[in-house]
Amino acid sequence: MSKTYHYKGSEYTVKENNLKQLRILQPLKKELARLSFESTKGIDRKILLQYQLKLRQLNLEIGRMKERKEDFTAKEQELKQLIEQYETDSEVATLNNFIESQNESVMLDLFFNEELMRKSIPAIVDGDYSIFNYDEDEFYLFAGQIISDFFLSMRKKDSNT
Repeated sequence: MSKTYHYKGSEYTVKENNLKQLRILQPLKKELARLSFESTKGIDRKILLQYQLKLRQLNLEIGRMKERKEDFTAKEQELKQLIEQYETDSEVATLNNFIESQNESVMLDLFFNEELMRKSIPAIVDGDYSIFNYDEDEFYLFAGQIISDFFLSMRKKDSNT
């Protein structure tokens, strides 16, 4: 069953993904990528990358030890400590909060881009487009939910392939 959205008493259903839809939505995806890059390019992520590298290495070591049927208890404890250290590191929390705020700002920039919304929303959902009022807050809440869900579904599809 397709997801439905409501705006001004009308119901809108999500269209099936197809090549035409992807072609129409490509400018939206490109703008998201551009805005995301611009908003985060100057962020020093060194500390996050260091944690990611250590986590990957420990997980790899644990996996190898399991394959060789070796005792991996100490490595597993080391992994738990690293995860706890990451979760309680105030510098990491501050950086992650800043990155999240940048991502939210990027999404708002997309939602408030009337030209992109006029092209994108009809490509994603079926319904009565004649009642869209691009000057109303209600429309942007409606459009924002659709666009957010669209990008989430694209990420899910990408992670499943």
